[in-house]
Amino acid sequence: MDKIGVSGSEEKGDCYVEVNLDSKELKIDIQSKVQKLYGEAIRETVEKTLKKFGIKNGIITVSDKGAYDFVISARIESALLKAGAKIENDFIDRGKEKETKLRRTRLYLPGNNPKLVFDGSIFDCDCVILDLEDSVSMDNKIDARILVRNALFKLKYKQETMVRINPLPLGKEDLKEILKTNVDTILIPKVGTGKELEEVIKIIDKYESEYKKDKKVKIIPIIETALGLENAFEIASHGRVVALTFGAEDYLADLGGQRNYESLFYLRSGILNAAKACKKQALDTVFPDINDEKGLEEETKLIKNMGYDGKGIIHPRQAEIIHKVFTPSTEEYIKAKKIVDAFEKSKGVVAVDGRMVDLPVVKRAQKIIDLYGGR
Repeated sequence: MDKIGVSGSEEKGDCYVEVNLDSKELKIDIQSKVQKLYGEAIRETVEKTLKKFGIKNGIITVSDKGAYDFVISARIESALLKAGAKIENDFIDRGKEKETKLRRTRLYLPGNNPKLVFDGSIFDCDCVILDLEDSVSMDNKIDARILVRNALFKLKYKQETMVRINPLPLGKEDLKEILKTNVDTILIPKVGTGKELEEVIKIIDKYESEYKKDKKVKIIPIIETALGLENAFEIASHGRVVALTFGAEDYLADLGGQRNYESLFYLRSGILNAAKACKKQALDTVFPDINDEKGLEEETKLIKNMGYDGKGIIHPRQAEIIHKVFTPSTEEYIKAKKIVDAFEKSKGVVAVDGRMVDLPVVKRAQKIIDLYGGR
């Protein structure tokens, strides 16, 4: 039987690659709508990728639709893996720490969509989530994993980069590739117990040690079941965890409930309390209707007033509304600065504009200053 592997698509910004390893000689067939301009560069990328993996025989067919070089390379590698080639990318980016203050918005992008993965670097959000889980079909898990890894090697994201891996055991393969990059944060889905979290973190520790990483990735568990909510404090208390978030739809499916304010109130309160008890950030779930801007604003105000630090988004235009809600006005900043300055001078309880100011009030004022400064 022929050892054939395919990867990619005929969509704009992507390429479709077919690999047949049964041929005794190496044949490369490239079709591209930009053949005249970039044909030589595309062939160079194909040949360079094959050489890197020691491929000396096979029929390689590439149908290019304007893909960047890192996409072409990712699709070839994925097709080779699907064809049964025993290959591995051994490049390691040991990484540098990126200063992270705000996580007001986390934009989910499907990890197997080259155009969105590329455009993610220019969107106005605090964090970009390159998703390997729910947005990727089982047939395309390898393709998405390799594409996201290559994108993190190649692209310089201005935002905090996050990758949502799959649950174990598939998540182990995700971590093996993604931790070779300079990714900032790993999102771990469907965490039900502290033991489950520890199992994943041990795998992360193993690869960080093996790759001699100069920085440790941050960890954000996603609570998506009733069991996870019951164990939220234990999960949030792990030293590697920087924030806690949840998945509303999976949680409600576990309960058999319908999505509305009332059905999510207990979940939101539990996640918030567990996170804050452990001095970690609490991050809200996505608002699913991208056309309901009023509803998004109302829900964002609600979760901000509860004490949440940010919200997930599924479309770039949702970011502006959320940032506006979370960003203090100049008047709020001036008032907060006045409170903090007065407290620091007094070293104790003080009155500002006729109102008593104690430490809890000062902490809230300092948060306003921090948010204003991170605009």
